Amino acid sequence: MCAIAAPAAHASPLGITAKPALYPRFSAGVHDYVSRCHPGRPLRLAVRAPKGGAAINNGRPARGAFRATMDMRSGEGVRVRTKSATYIVRCLADDFPKWTTERHGTPQAKWYIVTPTLGAHGTRYVALFDRHGVPIWWFRDKLKPHNASLLANGHIVWSHFTNQAYAAYNVPFVERRFDGKVVGSFATKGVATDSHDLQFLPNGNRLMLSYVPRDGVDLSKYGGPRNATVTDGVIQELTPKNKVVFRWSSKGHISLSEAEPYMQSIIDTPIDTTDGRPAYDIVHINSVEKDGGSLIVSMRQTGLYKISMATGDVEWKLFGTQTPKNLSIAGEPDGAVILGGQHDARVLKDGTLTVFNNRTGTGLLPRAERYTIDEDARTATLVEALTDPKSIPSTCCGSARRLSGGDWVVQWGFSSIVDELNPAGERVFSLTFPTYLYLYRAFPVMPGELSAHTLRAGMDALHPPAKRPVRIRR
Repeated sequence: MCAIAAPAAHASPLGITAKPALYPRFSAGVHDYVSRCHPGRPLRLAVRAPKGGAAINNGRPARGAFRATMDMRSGEGVRVRTKSATYIVRCLADDFPKWTTERHGTPQAKWYIVTPTLGAHGTRYVALFDRHGVPIWWFRDKLKPHNASLLANGHIVWSHFTNQAYAAYNVPFVERRFDGKVVGSFATKGVATDSHDLQFLPNGNRLMLSYVPRDGVDLSKYGGPRNATVTDGVIQELTPKNKVVFRWSSKGHISLSEAEPYMQSIIDTPIDTTDGRPAYDIVHINSVEKDGGSLIVSMRQTGLYKISMATGDVEWKLFGTQTPKNLSIAGEPDGAVILGGQHDARVLKDGTLTVFNNRTGTGLLPRAERYTIDEDARTATLVEALTDPKSIPSTCCGSARRLSGGDWVVQWGFSSIVDELNPAGERVFSLTFPTYLYLYRAFPVMPGELSAHTLRAGMDALHPPAKRPVRIRR
């Protein structure tokens, strides 16, 4: 039930306040808001209508100042309409994580897809925030969503996190429309699907990852078992009909000694497989990217590689234990780049390479980095490096996406912070969750890739507005 009382008419610009409070505070240029309202905690709007009046949902316009009270479910929205604009307020469940935002200037990204699901009190939400820090769309899943992104067809896709998501746990990616309907799923073939990456190719094929256990590996040199189970990183390229047209495994291509810098932690923290065997994560593959006839592959424990798809051989390596394939690195003020546990290596249209450098175990804060690669000279030159003093040391996760306009969207790895930074490293936008939460990645969506109408219609389909009569009492 919605009850409205209208005092004297007023010709001021539209104003809206609410209990529970609106987020953000009302501004005529912001059209989407949330409030922590739910059944038993009704939304109470105080509206100051402009000339011509303001209507609640499809009711008749009321003039002057009035109040509206309504009980709504989580996700359900109410619309305040004037002659020139519509404003939407949605109720937000109590278990949706808290957050704060900063904005300095105009972000280049239009939306930010996040899954604040990791940590001791991780949630079960995937959410899409706008430039004002407002969650415009969200979905509460049965399991913890993980690694969500936008597909070229305008649908959203994500996998799930099952505590130790690798090590033979099968977590296919699920494709949904924004109305919540499942329209597809993507999995590896013959091996368990891993959630660390999913990349679609121009020909419609996709690249996917898996962690495959292998028995009988001697780790005694490093203080581990003589007959250990380890996990190899496996890449598959699959067609839309799920035919495997390419397969690569780190077995036989990445030596055990390349994991030596992390071997103590690998031995100390074995992972569990589905059949109960402890396994040792000797490479920890976490991203794959097509680069012509090759792949750029990030493996946390061993380094960053370019792999020939024709032969499976390593063409070059960055970071980690030195091998004959390593490129020399230039561009760092002290002449050496310290990298630890990197994630999210991507090739840009100009051929440069970006990477999120966790710098795990170095005592340094993580960085977003970009390199030019000269394969003939066997060099990698650091041309951009950005960090955020508010970030924290990073032991896992993270992403660094350089936008076409030069800004970066960075999730700082084992951190609750998502930033958009300008090329000078200054915060343009920041989204911060409580410190007990952290995210795997943040996925930026650029203008023109997704409409507000699609997101609002999706939320209306997920949370249909109840038909409530609107009474105006004068």
